[in-house]
This record gives sequence, structure tokens and C-alpha cells, in this order.
Amino acid sequence: MVTTESISGLLILTFVLFYISSQYNLQQVSADGLTQENLPPVSLGDREGGLFIKINPPIYTPETKEDAYMQFRLFDANTNETLSHVTYNITIGKDAIPTEGEKPLVSDLFHTHEGTLTLKVEPTNGSLSIFGNRDLPHDAYIADPEGTINLKGPVLQEGGLYRIDVQILGVDNDQNVFAPEKAPRYGTYLSMGDTFNFGDLDYGGQTFNTTLISYYDRIDNFIFNSTSGEFSWSMPFDYNTQRLEENPILVHEEIKLPKSLFGSSTFNATVNGQPISGRSLAIDPFTSPSAMVLHYLVDKDNIITIANQWLQRLQGITSSTIEDNSSASVTQTDIFDGERQGEKRGTEVIEAVPTSMAIKNNTGTNDLMGTMDFTLRTNQPSPIVTGASLGSNGTSDRSSQSAPIDSSDIISTDLLSDTGGIQASILWSPSPIKIGTESSANIKFTDMFTGGSLNADVMYDLSVLDNSNTEVVKNEGLIAKNSQDMQSLLFPASGEYQVILSINGLQTPSGQQEDDSSPIDRTRNGVARGSVLVAK
Repeated sequence: MVTTESISGLLILTFVLFYISSQYNLQQVSADGLTQENLPPVSLGDREGGLFIKINPPIYTPETKEDAYMQFRLFDANTNETLSHVTYNITIGKDAIPTEGEKPLVSDLFHTHEGTLTLKVEPTNGSLSIFGNRDLPHDAYIADPEGTINLKGPVLQEGGLYRIDVQILGVDNDQNVFAPEKAPRYGTYLSMGDTFNFGDLDYGGQTFNTTLISYYDRIDNFIFNSTSGEFSWSMPFDYNTQRLEENPILVHEEIKLPKSLFGSSTFNATVNGQPISGRSLAIDPFTSPSAMVLHYLVDKDNIITIANQWLQRLQGITSSTIEDNSSASVTQTDIFDGERQGEKRGTEVIEAVPTSMAIKNNTGTNDLMGTMDFTLRTNQPSPIVTGASLGSNGTSDRSSQSAPIDSSDIISTDLLSDTGGIQASILWSPSPIKIGTESSANIKFTDMFTGGSLNADVMYDLSVLDNSNTEVVKNEGLIAKNSQDMQSLLFPASGEYQVILSINGLQTPSGQQEDDSSPIDRTRNGVARGSVLVAK
């Protein structure tokens, strides 16, 4: 259980990492879940070629869809130089697993003399139209001098996951053609967050609106129970445990609630019935003056646990409903939609599970598609609040209420960036922090998914805001050498402060660079927020 009192801030993240596979001289690189990604390099003869892909807008709204585009840039991984005269074979589909017979949204050849290719999309219903001229030897659409090709059709028309497969057919020269078995291939899943607005909800006799953003896939079945104060919704999810184990993954959902109704509430959150707290449920009371922003951050370990429990329940249902065929495989008809209640089948009452089914994809392998179900119960506090124990990120957990909170309890030591998958650990000294005493913030940046080193110098800014959102500290252009740094801060008054780390780029450590022109990786940029309480 988590309270909004004395809470540190925003720990958001939408990041799913990549993997590399190689078979029969066919080079392929895969990734999953960003709005933009530098895919790891593969061989281009005597060079290593990386591919940058970006999807825009990062969050879908009807107002932004006119600016939709996908951008592709092939570059030399050692020099960061954009490679020219590139022919791309691009296939774009919707959702993680294609249904049988599904046609891709885009599947065609595109050539850009400049190297960078932008597919500018006008999202509309109907069939796809591509505007441009084709040319030999690939019979590919030729981009304009700025590298742009215009499309019109059902592309980037809604939020969720998009499957993007890219094969490089040629580079350096318009007439250059790779042999098919040697052509580099890249694959990724990029997410376009989806925004859902719900109005005229009633709680305690008052009407309010709320906004829910899903950064992984589209949501469904949103319900608010005005009696219990519980929100619930679901999202499609692939429970293939092999995929989950091979790829770091994190699911991020964001909900905004008005402070006027929920500013002093406690919160109980679950995913597929499993309680989450600590850094898995991050609450941001700072960003909006009128709203509490809550973030579900379901990491790989929790997702695998949820997936295994989902599969066990699925197997239990199928074994109890298929009594005469022990070798039967799971099919859609084996699964029932129990919603959130138990359903009696035969002589047994079977535990309800999310609406789910097993489907077969185009490769002939079985992938388990289901829903990931979320709940958030809001509880008004009792007249007497006795305190709460806080997790390392500053969020509170009332499961062990005991002693009152003191200043040392509300120091954020574990911050996650909103994008990019970077964790910032801060050790404050001395603790508790007091006014008039210089405090040291020892900062260490690590890879959130592996827990290991970033092997990089981290370029970042540090700022501190007081309770009125006035900036009292602003240190720009900082560099954490080998991902570590120390900053000295002097707080002007007692009270709670928000600490903001803005990550601006990663660069090979200076001692490992061959020259001073090492490329800067900006695909992992993001903002990490936490809080500290300064004693008198």
C-alpha cells in the first residue's frame, strides 16, 4: 500500500532492450519497445552498420497524428557517419504477433540518396498510397532531396506496438546490390503510447475526469467503481515466456488523478491480481499542480512471475475442461472469458483468469496472447496517520506502519529515468540533510535492466525544486565520468525538495576513446526524479 504523503517522485520508464541473432550468414538484429532505438551494428563488409529508427508521435492523440512519421538512418557504428545511397526493404505491422492472414501495413522498397529516410504518414482509413517514383535496380521508391517519402493510409493511426522489419539491399552507390543471403536485417518493436481520457466519473458525490496513458499497448475495459474507489483496465499481452526470458522488458502505465479528490489518498495497486508497491508503483505529486500522476513500472522479473502464474492457471483450466483428450493442445475454444468472477463449469468452480487465448502465428509456433489486467484502489486516509515505511526510491509502503516518518526516511536513493532504461543511485551525506550544511550527492548511473555498468560517461543536468516548484539549484553540462559523479548542494530552507536528473547523452569514457570525436548516444536520454526532506 502506498501513500501520497512524503512521497518522492517520478520513476517512469518505457524501455525494452534488444537481442542479436545470426543464422546461415543471415544477419539480423532485434529490439523491443522504444519510441526510438539505435539497433546494434552488423557487418557491412569492412564496416559495422548501425540502424537508428524513430517513431513519432511518442504518444498518440488525434491532434498529433498529422505529424506522424517513421525515420530510418543507417550509419557507421565506429564514426557515427550517415551512410548514403541506402536502399531499405521495410515491413511495418501492428501488434506483437500477427494474426493468421494479416497483411502488413507497409511492405515495400525505399531508396534515399542522402542516407536518412523519413516516411511521412497521413493516417487515414482505407488502403495505403505511397507517393513517389520508382527507379532501378531495386525498383524502389525514391525519396526527395530531403530524404522524405509521403504515405497515406492506416499507418500510425493508433497507439500500441508496431513491428518493424528492415533489410538493407544496397549502400554507398545506387547500383550496389547485396546478395540476399548477405543483406543485413534489423527487427524491432516500437511503441506509440496511447492516451485515453475518461470524463464524468463520480466519487463521493463529486464529478471528475482522469487520463490514462499506456506506453506499451492499447488498453481496454476501463472501469471505475465509485463505491470502492477502484480503477481497472486491461491491455493485450503476449505471455510467451521464452520471449520474456530472452529480452529485458518493462511495462509502463500512467494514470492522472485530481489532487482535490485523491491528493491525500492511499493506493493499492495490482497487476493480474498481484500487489505491486515500492519502485514498481511510482507517484509523482510534483509535475502537475492539480493532479497526482501514478506510474506502474512492471519489470522483467515481475512480468515473468506473472506470466508463469498465468500459464499455470491456463493449464489448470484446460486440464479440467479437457477430460477425455490428454494430448489436446490449447486452442481458443479451450479458454473461457471469466472476466473478474469465477465461473462454474461442470462440477468445478474454476478461478477466473484474464480473457486469453493461444494463437498460432505465421511461423507456425504457438504464442500465448492474453491480457495484462491492472487495478488501482484509492482509499481515503483515517483521521490519524501513524506514518509509513519508505522504499529506497522514496515511495511509501503502509504494510508496516509503525514509527512516524523522519527526514532520513524521505531521501530518494534509487531513481529511474522516464525513458532510456537508466537507474541513478544517490547516496546523500550527511544524512539527515540539514539547512546551512553542505550536502554531498554521490551519484552513480547504471543500466536498469542488467544492473551492470553503462561503460559510458553520462552527460546530464541537475536541478532542485522546492515545494512551490521554484528552481533553487541548476547545474548544467555535468559529466559523470565512468557513470559516477559527486555534487555539493546547499539547501536554503527546511522542507521537501524535488531532485531532477536530466540525462542528455552517453559517450565512450574518455580513457577508452581513440580520438575526441566519439559519437554521443542520445537514444537513452530521459529524466529521473526523486525527493529529499531537509530538516531544520
